[in-house]
Amino acid sequence: MADEFTLTGQCVRIVSNKTQPFEQALDVSDYDELDLLLGVVGFEGVNPSVTVSILTGMCNRTDDGWVVLATFDPITQPNVWVPKNIKGLLKYLRWQVTNFAGNSATFTLRGMARQWS
Repeated sequence: MADEFTLTGQCVRIVSNKTQPFEQALDVSDYDELDLLLGVVGFEGVNPSVTVSILTGMCNRTDDGWVVLATFDPITQPNVWVPKNIKGLLKYLRWQVTNFAGNSATFTLRGMARQWS
């Protein structure tokens, strides 16, 4: 079984390193695997770059206990779409932007969640 999801809810515009608030974490406890698609749709500024990681954790009431599950290679151009297959999920999922450069970046994360059992 597969279900479509959007981790960002809509396009997200950032101006610095940022982590999705833990209250917005997606419950993926019913799934075994994700096919995730990162879309960087826009940049502003000189020499822009953004690195997006996917975090997983067991509690969506604190920033403690989250671990990096996967990291997309740095994106330096707009209108780039990068797929990634992710396994090893804990209960919740959220995004984190690191190594941000430029004035702003706009991106979206969406995909298919799969259950094998």
